[in-house]
Amino acid sequence: MIASRPAGIERILASREKSRGVGPVLKAARHAGIPVTYLERQLLGKRLGGRVNHQGIAAMVAPKAYAPVAELEARAVEQGGILLYLDRVTDAGNLGAILRTAAGAGVTGVVLPSEDSV
Repeated sequence: MIASRPAGIERILASREKSRGVGPVLKAARHAGIPVTYLERQLLGKRLGGRVNHQGIAAMVAPKAYAPVAELEARAVEQGGILLYLDRVTDAGNLGAILRTAAGAGVTGVVLPSEDSV
C-alpha cells in the first residue's frame, strides 16, 4: 500500500524494539513522507486494542469511502474486473483476510451488506 497509495496512510506506528522484516516498510514510509511514530511494544499493542498480532508495526489509514453498488458494478464492467459479493461476514479478522486475498487476486471491488456484517 505504501507504494501504490501512500496518501491513504496517515501514520506508521512501529515498535521501538527491532522487529524482523519491518526495515523495508519503514524505509518506504520515510521515502513517501509518511510520519513514523515509535512506541514501546506493549503500548503499541494497547493502541491497537490489545487483540491484534501487530508484529511490531501498524499503519493508521484514512477511512475508505464506500461507493454505491451501481457505481462498483459499472466500474467492474468498464474495466473487465471482478466484484466480490460478501454476506454475513461478522469477524473482522476474516474480513481482513478476505480483503487481502481479494486485493492479491485483482478484485475490482467488494460489496458488503449494510446489516449483519462486520
